[in-house]
Amino acid sequence: MSGRGRLVPRGRRDHGEANTQDATALPPYEPPSYPLNVGAKRALDSLAARQDTAKYKNHLKRAIHNVTYCAVEPADRLYSRQKKLKQQAEKRRQPGRENEEKTDAEMHDEEYAEDFEKKVDQLTIKAEKALRELIDFSDELALHEQVLKDVNEQIPAPVILPSAETRRLRRRAQDEDDAEVEEEEVDQDAEAPAEDVEILSAIEILKNLKEDHKTAYAEKTMRAKYASNNDYLGFKRQVHDARHPGPDAPPLPRASTWFPEEAGDIQRNHGAARRRRTANSGLANSDEDSDDDVQIAGITNSLKCPLTIRLMVHPLSNHVCKHNFEKDAILSYLQAEGVSFPEGARGRGPRGPKKVKCPQSGCEAMIGEADFFEDQLLIRQVRRAAREEAGDFDDDDENYGPRGSQRNAVPIDDFDVTQDIDEDDGETRRQTLLRIKHERLSSRGLSKGPSAQESSPEPDEDEIEAV
Repeated sequence: MSGRGRLVPRGRRDHGEANTQDATALPPYEPPSYPLNVGAKRALDSLAARQDTAKYKNHLKRAIHNVTYCAVEPADRLYSRQKKLKQQAEKRRQPGRENEEKTDAEMHDEEYAEDFEKKVDQLTIKAEKALRELIDFSDELALHEQVLKDVNEQIPAPVILPSAETRRLRRRAQDEDDAEVEEEEVDQDAEAPAEDVEILSAIEILKNLKEDHKTAYAEKTMRAKYASNNDYLGFKRQVHDARHPGPDAPPLPRASTWFPEEAGDIQRNHGAARRRRTANSGLANSDEDSDDDVQIAGITNSLKCPLTIRLMVHPLSNHVCKHNFEKDAILSYLQAEGVSFPEGARGRGPRGPKKVKCPQSGCEAMIGEADFFEDQLLIRQVRRAAREEAGDFDDDDENYGPRGSQRNAVPIDDFDVTQDIDEDDGETRRQTLLRIKHERLSSRGLSKGPSAQESSPEPDEDEIEAV
């Protein structure tokens, strides 16, 4: 943000200028002349441990989530519009309607959908670029933490000199036995630090390691950086699911098609193919594709929990067997049926967290609470299935018509999924509040004055919500 036009107190501005004038230039850096002592090495050891990057990591995580959402939401809207246009075209192909022409509204919707598709494609490209930058920031943070550890490992431990008591006993031994004097001198020379030992500078090591890591990361191809990244894969899966929802959706394209081929990819593919030929030399029809050329098939997850046999609301997946469950159901099942096993050798250590056999039929995996995670793609599929069951999937996009259109000018809240379900209960609560309000007025003996006559007996929204 530009500093032009900012209001700064005069006293603070003058104080800042005075500090700038009084500041003196730092002397040039001089490399250390002696190795680090015990205190300095201990401070260097604790430097990496004191790095608190949790807030920065959380910001990156939220930014990745928001970028993915901004790419997926317009794709959902685009699919809804394209589905509606497809349904209209199918109606015109019905018997007796072959010669029916498109209405002006349908032609307008088609033009808008084509323009909207171009905008969605452009937005997806921008979001994907922003996601790659966020992944770069995450890798840079991970490299920074590793660099601090490497600096600590490359700095040698300080040499601990003999104490005064040790030196006194050594001199006494030299006086008592002249024959051992020469041997003691040899030992002292061996223990003394060599004069030509290189004194390592922690600053120089840090700069060199950072430059090496930066160069190595810059030399990586885009496939090497992003194709196997979980956040990037999740982005691709969610965008693909938004553009091609349903069990009959085509598989996600190969990772090799996500980025242009680079020199490093060719060398990597040749090396991977050579390793496979060596491993499969005795097998016929060995696969010659690259490890990265794995086509991710369309995944047809069951959206019903095996425990509740109902459509999931808060689904959880797991890293062990990939089966999905309703959150409350699986956690309750884990607490009731889970068993804790000793973690130490020979079963003598403390017991670990509870684990339970996967309740999915035919699965033998043992899963615990730490194995579960929220799969954003699964959450999207569950919510879409809930909208389709409510018959509200197609109407959800009616409010996002072309600009300037006056059709379907209905508030967004009118399309709430739970509107039809809770309508009767809401009316019942309203009638109950009216009755309670009248009874309170009668019991208090309030007069029917002008103020009372002007006040409406209708309950407000806060009162309805309270009931």
